[in-house]
Amino acid sequence: MEKIKKDQWIIGGVILFAIAMIAFGLIKDKVEQDALDSVEIKFDNFPSNNVIDTSYFVLSGRINDPTINLNVALGKLLSYSNGNFKILIERRNDEAEGLLDINLLKGNSFRNFQKKYIVKFNRATKEYLAKLKIQELKKQKEEERAEFNRKIKIFGKKAGKIKTRHPEWSWEDCHNVAESKIWIGMDIEMLIYIRGRDFSRNVSNYGDGNQYQYCWMDYTPSCFYDNDGDGKIESYN
Repeated sequence: MEKIKKDQWIIGGVILFAIAMIAFGLIKDKVEQDALDSVEIKFDNFPSNNVIDTSYFVLSGRINDPTINLNVALGKLLSYSNGNFKILIERRNDEAEGLLDINLLKGNSFRNFQKKYIVKFNRATKEYLAKLKIQELKKQKEEERAEFNRKIKIFGKKAGKIKTRHPEWSWEDCHNVAESKIWIGMDIEMLIYIRGRDFSRNVSNYGDGNQYQYCWMDYTPSCFYDNDGDGKIESYN
């Protein structure tokens, strides 16, 4: 009889423990779920009319609770720190639209955010892509022209004309050429631009490869030397 009572006490204790654990889990889930219910998502740059004209778009925003974990469907989570996030949305093949499904996680509770955001892509027709390409090229040229004009204000119009003819030269080098400056390490073509092509060119080889001498007899200094054939001046006299 005592053994039966002991077994009953053990069984009762196990049942009470299980009930307590279930109740604790329910309370914990309720607290976490309440936390999720109070979450607010604010976007900095959600596309107008939900339409994206480009093949990709970086959506940024923030969550008012930085302890919330976040993942997304359709997009790719680029960064998430202190509640601030960036999501990359890319067109897949020729899809016209998709659901930006933002999922929130708090502890063990997991649910979709209250709203699924529909993101539409302009369909990638040949005409649309051609128009988009023209727009991108036009914008690029405008930006390049603005940068070019900004550099002219710094280095001068003459340097700008030289840069137009020799885009491979730096703005600093174009400015020096415009000022007819000569320096060790300058390209021989820069010197030719300054003095013209009325020069003599001599080639020597002493067993270590060709060495080049360029001479303008009406100028001082007269002769310039490229000792390793790299097209740069290494000495002059």
